[in-house]
Amino acid sequence: MSYAKIDLYNGLADSSQAIDDFLTTDPQRYFPPVLRRRYADLLPDHRLSREILSTLIANNIVNRMGPAFVQRVQQDTGADRVTIARSYVVAREICQASEIWRVIESLDNQIPATLQQTMMFEVSRLLRHACYWLIERYGTNLDIVEAVAHLKPGMTAIYARIFSIVTGAAKDRQKKAIKDYVATGVPEKLARQMAGLLLTRGGLDIADLAVRFKRDTVETAQMYAFMSDHLDIIWINRAVEGLHVSGRWQAIARSNLRDEFYRMRRELMISLYQGRSGKPPMALYESWRARNEDSVSKFRASLDDMKLRGDADFAMLSVAAQQFRKLVNGGA
Repeated sequence: MSYAKIDLYNGLADSSQAIDDFLTTDPQRYFPPVLRRRYADLLPDHRLSREILSTLIANNIVNRMGPAFVQRVQQDTGADRVTIARSYVVAREICQASEIWRVIESLDNQIPATLQQTMMFEVSRLLRHACYWLIERYGTNLDIVEAVAHLKPGMTAIYARIFSIVTGAAKDRQKKAIKDYVATGVPEKLARQMAGLLLTRGGLDIADLAVRFKRDTVETAQMYAFMSDHLDIIWINRAVEGLHVSGRWQAIARSNLRDEFYRMRRELMISLYQGRSGKPPMALYESWRARNEDSVSKFRASLDDMKLRGDADFAMLSVAAQQFRKLVNGGA
């Protein structure tokens, strides 16, 4: 871990990019509270501010995400270290990860350590997905202040209203996750927060598009959840997550397949909103479904046939992706 921190520190400290925006979410924790209170306006001009920030950022990322995180994201996305660090800070803020980590750590000797480790891993896994999304959407233009302001209000609303958003199989999954956590001694509030994180990847598209098209976030989320349940994308997501992989390339293939289904749902939402209709989000989807009833029925029938054949594999789910793409592109 030390080598990973040193490598990331060097990348941040030596970069030609400004990193002042990290101060907005990583205030000068290096300095004692008395100095922060009295000289908050002067600390950013400290002659070692870049080195101090780089140390704080590198320690936090490696401690929370693991020593291989930055290198893995670089290999998968081609992003530089500063962009990856920015994506992590934004993801941490909009997903409220710091608060969740603190609560998990406060349960030492109250719940099994293995359960704490599992929960910490789940948080970091979902943050990793959020980082990939942010890098794909923003690239090197990612700005911490702007991205947090753009996404955090919507993500907060989604996390707070999970049971008024999810439906069908997704709601059953949420309830089961909460029940399982509580049964092992996890406080119910934390159990609900952990279950809410399951909405993170889709929630990013929801929060982004709600702002972009000036739509209500919760109504957009309800439409997205209903669409996912109606088109049986929930089953597809679980099938993709359940794929057995061996080695890095299969892991990348599974990740790309999962992202493709999210990407197509985003494209479908954009096509619904681009019509500039004043209808509520749910009504827009219902109109689209009525216009494409035959195509939707054929798609759902194909998925029903796949379910009958047992465990899904890469070939089966690749076909499902192709058929979903046709449905999205060919919809009226």
